[in-house]
Amino acid sequence: MRNSQAVKRFNEQYNVDYRELPISDDGGHLYDSKWSEDKKRYDKNGRPVPDMSAELMANGTLIGPVTLGMLDDLGYR
Repeated sequence: MRNSQAVKRFNEQYNVDYRELPISDDGGHLYDSKWSEDKKRYDKNGRPVPDMSAELMANGTLIGPVTLGMLDDLGYR
């Protein structure tokens, strides 16, 4: 999605420059190698892909910036 608020907030929070959000290996939630069966991943520069363990849209309980950005992208007000 062009101009995604979720991607923008992810990049700001983790100080990266990704074009899309990392999704879990099974496609069911945001990437989380701490509390799910997702394997640890590395980006094209060899840096570890940040876990979003605390985010509600991963496996956490926090309605954090990435979750809020996703809701904004979906038009939720």
